[in-house]
Amino acid sequence: MVVFAKDFGSEDPLADAVDAARWMVERDYLGFRPHIGIAAGEIVVGYVGTPLKYNCSVYGRAVTLAQRCCQVDAKGPIVIPTEVWKDRRLEQVLSKRKVKQPNNQEFEIEIPWEISPPRKVMLKEGKELEIVEIIWKVDEGDAKVVTWVRQSAEDRAKEAFEALKAEGAYKPKRYPFEDVPKSLK
Repeated sequence: MVVFAKDFGSEDPLADAVDAARWMVERDYLGFRPHIGIAAGEIVVGYVGTPLKYNCSVYGRAVTLAQRCCQVDAKGPIVIPTEVWKDRRLEQVLSKRKVKQPNNQEFEIEIPWEISPPRKVMLKEGKELEIVEIIWKVDEGDAKVVTWVRQSAEDRAKEAFEALKAEGAYKPKRYPFEDVPKSLK
């Protein structure tokens, strides 16, 4: 669970939450295919312990609502109650990505996401909830997507590992006496 609040430095907590969820879905190298529920409202944060070792719990209607949104059978990876989304547009929440070409020219990439029309779903306890879903528009004809779906979990993990190495995010620390595997050289 991640909490976004003005008290913690967020200017627009909903926009920051949706942007973080977008990042998790777009960088899902290991194929977990996250299902993310986002809600807003008052919460209670409780800390127990000492400054060196403590536990933290978060309680409130918003926490329960976000958890219920995760359980909904949804078309998209991000689910938000319409009472939270209200009349926002996706362009207000998600920023366009800027890409720099080798000749130092910058341009913006279209947002590959769309918002679904509101629909009602039934929750476990028999209550109805109206939701909107933020759906990642991935071209199904894209060879990479088709390959990704058909690959085994081991192959997807290897591909994800290679992507992390290429991105420079994988920097293992080794003991001086430990041999470096040939695959990492």
